[in-house]
Amino acid sequence: MNDDSRARVLESNSGVRARVPLSQARSAHATLALALLLTSCRAFGPAPPELVELLPVASPLLAGPLNQHSLHVAIESEALSGEFEAVAATSAQPNAGVRLQMFGDLGGKLFDMAALPTRFTGYFPHAEIGIEFGPESSKHPRHLISFMAASLLEASTPITIERVLAARADDSGGWELELDPVMQGIRVSAKLTREGALVERGYELSGVRWTERIGSERVFRGGGFELTLTNEETASLDSIPEGAFELSLPEGFHP
Repeated sequence: MNDDSRARVLESNSGVRARVPLSQARSAHATLALALLLTSCRAFGPAPPELVELLPVASPLLAGPLNQHSLHVAIESEALSGEFEAVAATSAQPNAGVRLQMFGDLGGKLFDMAALPTRFTGYFPHAEIGIEFGPESSKHPRHLISFMAASLLEASTPITIERVLAARADDSGGWELELDPVMQGIRVSAKLTREGALVERGYELSGVRWTERIGSERVFRGGGFELTLTNEETASLDSIPEGAFELSLPEGFHP
C-alpha cells in the first residue's frame, strides 16, 4: 500500500470525522508549520516613533561628546593576553574618534591605538607589531586591532534615531536594531530591553563576527579574542590636543 492510499482519521470540534490521505495530511502540516514560522518571525522595518523616546536611555557608557576614561582591560587573544590598566579619550559623532593606551604593572606603554571612522592605527611597541588602515586600503585587516577600533568607536557614540537603519520588536518587548556603523565597512546591530537599556551589540567585519555584552562590564567576544573593559572613572573634557586621534606606525613595525 503506498502513501496515497493510506489515510489518517481527523475529527473536528463538531464531531465530524473525515478520512484524509496521508500525503495531504503531511502537506497540511507543512503548510501550517510554515505559516506559524512566518507569523512568529517579525521582519525588520522602519524605526517606529516610540524608539525616539527610548534611545536616549541606550546611550553607551563611554559615549561623549568628549571624555577621558580610566579603564581596566582584560584580553585573551593570540596577539596579546593579560590584564592591563588603560587610559582612553573618546569623542562621539559627528567627530567620532578614540585613542587608547594600555600599560603593564612595570615598564612603559604596551599598546597604542588611534581610530577615526575612516582610518586607524595600532601597535605593540615591545613586539614591533602593528597595523594601519586608511581610505586607500583595499579592505579591513582581520586583526585584533581592527576589532578593537570598530568596537570602541561604536561604544563611544550614542545610538540616535538617525543611525537606526531598521528595527523590529522581539518576544520580550525589547528591540533589535540594525545600525549605520561609525566605522564604514562593518555591520552593527544592537539589542535593547523594553525600557531602552542597551544590552548587546553584534559586529561583522571582513567575515569575522563578535558580540559585545553590556552590563557592569563591557565584554567583547568572538573572532578568537575576548576583551573585557571595566570603566573605573570617566571625566568630561573641554578639548584634547590636536591630532590625538591620529597615529603613525613607527618605522620597522610589521603586521
